[in-house]
Amino acid sequence: MSRIHFLLTELSALSLLCALTFTAPAGVFAQSWSYGYGQSTRGLDHPTYGYGQPGESAATDLDYLDDISADGIFNWPVEKFPLKVYIERGDNVPGYRPNYPNILRAAFDEWARASRNRLSWVEVGNRAAADVVCQFTAQAPERDEGTEAGRTKTYTRFDTATNHGTIYKATVGLATRLPDREMSDEEITKTFLHEVGHAFGLAGHSPRRTDIMFARVSPSMPPRLSQHDRATILRLYDGYQQAQPVAAQRGPVAAPDRG
Repeated sequence: MSRIHFLLTELSALSLLCALTFTAPAGVFAQSWSYGYGQSTRGLDHPTYGYGQPGESAATDLDYLDDISADGIFNWPVEKFPLKVYIERGDNVPGYRPNYPNILRAAFDEWARASRNRLSWVEVGNRAAADVVCQFTAQAPERDEGTEAGRTKTYTRFDTATNHGTIYKATVGLATRLPDREMSDEEITKTFLHEVGHAFGLAGHSPRRTDIMFARVSPSMPPRLSQHDRATILRLYDGYQQAQPVAAQRGPVAAPDRG
């Protein structure tokens, strides 16, 4: 019988932490960005950041699931779908724009379509009932590796015998702006897509610069999922049955929870 190893972190389980950072060399701030990634492995937080000059990957496979699975495979159990997603309003958050929730909803929809509806979600107005909690924040901490623009945690029960983690909760924090400027809608779209990919279980980064899950933003990265992104999420949820699309079942965006 396999032994389920429950790891102690903030919520008494394995916590995967994915932090998104923006970095640019002096003089070309708008052209060269870096994502950063921190992972809580075996209950310890060991942040590692994609930093410096991105190189072209020699990878030629159809997807990058093997590249991100060194510490295990992580996904949601089939009975959790459709995932209940809570999107907190950010009306009082500096830098917040009214179109942010719709960009975020579109990110969830795009990943669901990429999975051929193996992934599905519904929006709920009650934080306590949610599987995924999304919040907007004006806090974009400056770190040595760059400015943190997004942070996703997935809370997981991890089976050491199978190297598989079952996600039971995720939190997504999204910065509304960088410390010294607003972000464009294209930058916001890339950031939201990237963080939602982590929330759905992609625990690492693609080696290809044209993928939304690449560790650094580059001019060659379009603000949409690539074929490799689509193939990876499809492989991660291979064997799950296709469901009828339910992303349109949405309620109003919830007001900030003061409780």
